[in-house]
Amino acid sequence: MRRFASCLVGAALGLGAPARAEPLALEASPRLVDLSTAAHPRAWAHGGISHRGEASLSLGVGLGTIAAVGGGYDDRLAVGASAATATSHAVPTAWFRIAVPHARWSPYQPALALDLERSFAAETIAIAELRLLGTQQLTGPRVGRLALTIGASLWDVQAGDAPALGAGPLRAQLRPALGLGWNPVRYPRTTVLAELAWAPTVVATTPRLDARFGWGVRYQALSWATIDLVVRHREAAGLEGSTVMLRAAIVVP
Repeated sequence: MRRFASCLVGAALGLGAPARAEPLALEASPRLVDLSTAAHPRAWAHGGISHRGEASLSLGVGLGTIAAVGGGYDDRLAVGASAATATSHAVPTAWFRIAVPHARWSPYQPALALDLERSFAAETIAIAELRLLGTQQLTGPRVGRLALTIGASLWDVQAGDAPALGAGPLRAQLRPALGLGWNPVRYPRTTVLAELAWAPTVVATTPRLDARFGWGVRYQALSWATIDLVVRHREAAGLEGSTVMLRAAIVVP
């Protein structure tokens, strides 16, 4: 697992060699590793697969500058007999977004988004997430471009006949999120990704929220397409329980 992750990261850094092409704008990338950002392109599609063969897919279409809709297969849920042995379990989801573009109300106002996402179909585990996100961009002649995302999510998870997460106290449902995208001056086609967020884990039939730390590299293969090599570490899973993912995205800014 460690050797596999090292090879992937090394390959990503190799892809990030200096290039003259103008990089894809950070505001056109509505996702880091697992964390959504408040970016609001006209349309986008993310798809990928992990080193265990677990697939994920996300599609979105903007409705002007104030809303967006989408869906896909969300792989943030982990299911297992114990927290340490739980593995990703993709569920079909649909979501709706209300957005406020950057600098709409003032020059320093970040891009804002309020998302409601929930699972559907004949799943034994039902998930709903209400998340509030803010993404601010910073630029500097030496640092390059930074896109900082701060947010919070309110979760509800129901597994079988067990009590839902939403039936418990608010402190069991509400979690913060923090993410960063860094586009160095020296490597205009490369974006370094890092985030800290929480997502549900179902142990037997008991839902809980576990911390997830994600990091990786995004490479701009084309003006409208990117390739990600990312790693997700889940609380209580240990290093061997980490997930390495290869993803591709198409974005229409």
